[in-house]
This record gives sequence, structure tokens and C-alpha cells, in this order.
Amino acid sequence: MCTQGRLSAVSRDVYSTCIRTLYQSIPEMSLSRTTRCLLTLSKKPELAHLVHCFTFTLTPSPLFFQTFITVFSRALSNMNNLHSLMLNVGVLITMDPSKHISCQLTYFYCCIPTQGSFPVSQFLASQPTIQELYIICHLDDISTLGPEALPALKKLTAPLSLLPRLLPSRFSRLSQLFVLGNMIDSDGFMQLGTMLTLPNPPRSLELSIHMEMNTTTMAPPVIASVLSHLGQAGPFISTLVIKKQGGRIEQDELQSIFISALPRFPNLKILVLMSQDPPPDASLPDPQAQPVQALTLLSNEPTPAPTLNARLDAFHDRSCYPKIVKAWRQIHSGLKWVVFPAGTYRLQ
Repeated sequence: MCTQGRLSAVSRDVYSTCIRTLYQSIPEMSLSRTTRCLLTLSKKPELAHLVHCFTFTLTPSPLFFQTFITVFSRALSNMNNLHSLMLNVGVLITMDPSKHISCQLTYFYCCIPTQGSFPVSQFLASQPTIQELYIICHLDDISTLGPEALPALKKLTAPLSLLPRLLPSRFSRLSQLFVLGNMIDSDGFMQLGTMLTLPNPPRSLELSIHMEMNTTTMAPPVIASVLSHLGQAGPFISTLVIKKQGGRIEQDELQSIFISALPRFPNLKILVLMSQDPPPDASLPDPQAQPVQALTLLSNEPTPAPTLNARLDAFHDRSCYPKIVKAWRQIHSGLKWVVFPAGTYRLQ
């Protein structure tokens, strides 16, 4: 009996651990699996209490839509330890989730492509503990959001069109601003620059932007100019992440862009260059898996051999990285890290 008792205790411990692990984070699932999961959480509060992260995608399903929403409401009301909620809502929701949620979120992902399909303002106002917000919706969906909402917000990811409503009363507290959507001309940069000149800016900010290169509205000289504008508007930017799409760029063009722009970023410590376009006929490893290379200014370290793929642009051509980084370091002594799609450099 003693052995059976010990086995029983071990089994209970294993079961308890497995259940906690299973329900702690619930990812996006198929409609049938999501329905079964919500039914379980609506009927068993003890399991719903274990959920810390929940991802929910709602697409049109008229046959049992109202029943589904009812079950979702009950399950949500039971998740009192929920910290992270991700909602992708593509249909009109008649309920107000803020009336059913009893937890205090720190992270909220909200993608609402259909205008008026979700009471965004009311929900955000009901969650003063949100520290990180990823939001895609229509501007009208947050038109009633008061300046007192989101007092704990530190990290914001949103389209440029939403920033005039979201930034003014929260800018001073931000440490990270990711702007969604490709900027295809200088207008977007000018609008963002205006946002960066708001009163009471943060002491330090990580800024991430997307841009689409082309030979007319976003040619290298234009990019150099608009980046210089951002640097002047936001001298507090300490990390700049640029995600490029389309358009080939040569080594001398990339080097010249930042030789012109970097002096406008007096507090920049980290520059990250990313590309949404994979190099042609090349398979690059994850940049985070690349060894960090220490680069001492004017050192005699060997230059990587030229790539065999002549079509690679400067974003992906490792052979041009050292020369580019040295040139940038010479005109910006405060720059500490440069990250390319295929290499990371720590400047000493």
C-alpha cells in the first residue's frame, strides 16, 4: 500500500504538471479544436484559471455564431489569470468583452480588419495594466479612447494612421515603437517625424519602420534625406530597426545613406537592417544564429570572400559588411552594434 500511495502521489504530481503546462498557453487552433477548448474552459473554471496566454481567431460561421460567442464569453470570464490575449476578429461581435473579462492583461494583440466589429476603445480603457499593445484597426474604432487609457503602455506596434490617436498622452512612457506598413514615399516619414516631435518624448526609444525601395519615390538619396529627418525629429532614438522590401541596393549606396543619416541620430547605439525579400538563389541562416564579430576600427581583419552570387545586394552580401561598418563607425563614435540579415557586428 505504501508503494501504491507513492505511485499515486507521483501520478498526481505528473498530472498536475502536465495540466498546468498544457493550459498555460493556448495557441491558435482550428475552429473545431478552439470550440472544444472553449467548452472545456467555460465548464471547468479550475482549468481556465491556469491559462496565462490565449490566442483567438474568429471568422464568419453563421450556423452557430451566437452560441460560439456565448461560450467564448463564459470561458473568458473564467480566465482570471490571463496575462496575454491575442484576438483576430473578422466578424461583428455584439458583446463587449470588457464586461466578461476579470483579468489584468499585460499584452494585447488586436487585429480588427472590419470597422466597428469590436469595441476596441472600451476594451482598452478597461485594461490599465497593458504594457505591450499590437493593434490593427480603423481609426474610428479608437476615436473615443481617452488620454487616461493605457497608463502602463511601454511597447506599441501600430500602423502610422493610428499614431495620432495613440501616441500623444503615452509617448513619454514608450520604450519601443514599431510602425506597421511599408512606407513607399517621403510622406510617411514626414508624418512619423511629426509624431516624434510631440511634447515630453521618452529618454530612449527603439524605433522600427518598414520601407519599400524603388527608383523614384524611395531611391537611396531620398532614403538618406528622410532618415536624416527622423533623426532630427527623434534625437532620443537609441535603436533603429529598418526592414527593407523590394529594390536592389549597392554597397556604395547603402554606405552613403547612413554616412549622411547617422550624424542626425546622436544617441543611436544599435542599428538593425532587415530585409523582407530573401536573397535570390541563396539560403541564409537565422541572423540570430550568426556569430557576433567584434570589429575594431581600422583593424586589419581579413575581409570575407566575395559572394558567388553576384545578384545579392548590400543587405545580404557579407563581403561588404566590414567596409561599410568601419565607414559608419568613423562618422558615429557612439554606434555599438550593427546587425545585418547575415551578420552581426559589435563595434569596439
